[in-house]
Amino acid sequence: MEMAHMRGDMAEVDRHLAWAKGRSEETFLLLSKAFFEFNSGKRKASAQTFQDAQTIALKFGNVEFSAFIAGLSSYTASIVSDCSSAKALAFASLQQFPGGLNIEPSATALANCGESSKATQAIEALVKQYPSDTLMNLIRRPVVLAIIAMRNGKSDEAIRLLEPAGRVELGVGPGAAPALVPYTRGLAYLSKKDGANAALEFRKIVDRRYLFASAPAFSLSQLGLARAYALQGDSAKARTAYQDFLATRKDADPEIPVLKEAKVEYAKLQ
Repeated sequence: MEMAHMRGDMAEVDRHLAWAKGRSEETFLLLSKAFFEFNSGKRKASAQTFQDAQTIALKFGNVEFSAFIAGLSSYTASIVSDCSSAKALAFASLQQFPGGLNIEPSATALANCGESSKATQAIEALVKQYPSDTLMNLIRRPVVLAIIAMRNGKSDEAIRLLEPAGRVELGVGPGAAPALVPYTRGLAYLSKKDGANAALEFRKIVDRRYLFASAPAFSLSQLGLARAYALQGDSAKARTAYQDFLATRKDADPEIPVLKEAKVEYAKLQ
């Protein structure tokens, strides 16, 4: 179904969804749909699809996975600065299932939205629960701590915290959190006004569309790349990158702050 999404073949997407209707697999297909809706700027549709996926998971008794989906929804809200929704979803997820893998995206969302102590407490409790979990120790925990450091104006510390993730950050598969590390590192370089290194990080994602097209950070990495080129003073590349980002969101919800910001920034380059 993801290949159909990337081709823009919505008839094929609908065919897969119709096949999965009423089956346990429907949760996973709805999750994929929610991510693609998010990356096209359809926040309201994406939030509803996440909620539908939660409902199906609960129908089949998958309480932890339902809470995990709520955590994913909270993370997507947090990276487009909808922190009221992000916090509500994160806290609801943690209340629904206090000790599961739903803590990962929920803690990241809380970190993005300034709830540093709650985010740290949550992720440290999960690491204590799974002390030998490679992805937890190399990706999830460092990302939460890096976001908190960045928000405190410590971009160099954020970059340092993410260094150990280098050997696994582009991996895909269950629990791999595709694109999360390079996206976070790219933001850290942007906050340092280091356009060259920021561009390198965002290109890791944009150049691997076949791996990361459904990752929540995919289209936002296109925007990050545009901002990185603008910092370097390369107006031509920046304009192209802004155009690429805006093209993915031609049918986006118009009130999304990040879309408004991108349009203003793009207009200044004309």
